[in-house]
Amino acid sequence: MKADTARSGKGSRRRGQAKKWVGYRIYAAMRSNGEGWSFVRFLGECEPIDQDLAALSLLPDTRIEISRGVTSLTHEPLEILDFGDAFELACGTGWSHDYRAECWRAPDEALVRPPPGPDVEQVDVVFQQPYAGGISVRFTAGGQSFESQLTNLDDRLPALVRWLEQVAAGTSQRFCYDIEGSEIEFHLWPHGESRHLLIAHNTRIGRYEEINVAIPREALVRSIYLPLITYWESPAFIDNWREWATYAEAEDIEVDEHEYELCPYELRSPVLDHFLLGQ
Repeated sequence: MKADTARSGKGSRRRGQAKKWVGYRIYAAMRSNGEGWSFVRFLGECEPIDQDLAALSLLPDTRIEISRGVTSLTHEPLEILDFGDAFELACGTGWSHDYRAECWRAPDEALVRPPPGPDVEQVDVVFQQPYAGGISVRFTAGGQSFESQLTNLDDRLPALVRWLEQVAAGTSQRFCYDIEGSEIEFHLWPHGESRHLLIAHNTRIGRYEEINVAIPREALVRSIYLPLITYWESPAFIDNWREWATYAEAEDIEVDEHEYELCPYELRSPVLDHFLLGQ
């Protein structure tokens, strides 16, 4: 259970005066027009009544509990979270803000599609050597470029490979990579025989669309997977492995601690090797 310990802004507490803690729950609920979701905070241990959610133009029957905890801050009994609070809640969960529709989208829902960018045959992806638990990566395509820092606090490189397997199978829409307080999002839409790829950078203060191109599905998989595996299995990276591995542990990786520190875990995908070999 989470606890929110910040001050309410109404002045300092008197010495020795106990804080008043109250339980809260946060829900996602679909908007009454059926287009997208909002996050709402409800103070109290009971479920909010349907009329309260309806008064906020939300559909009561769609509510999904996202989290619960206690807080000492002053809030309305039931309120829609602003973008900043909602972003911190959603970061790393797969929920994504759709600013064109001014709503949130569930992990399995597509965003409103922007106009596609230029057709390309490749996205250039360059990984730098790890340092202090981070790896800088640059994406370049269609005259657009974006650089970010992947971190090992929540190592999602295995999840990135699994997403590429879904891309190869033609079943994926979106992948989110949490980078400590912000996110890189990969969005896909059908585009003839190709895929419309949008790489966006989400932060607490806003969303930035960095790469917007149309690319064949096989070319997209090849563009990201092969540079990643070449980098991951290179002597240079192996020699610097502890710069990445000793700062945190990878998601869903279970290996002996000593072995984990000495060498990279396996990232190569037989599914993707076979997919690319057959193209």
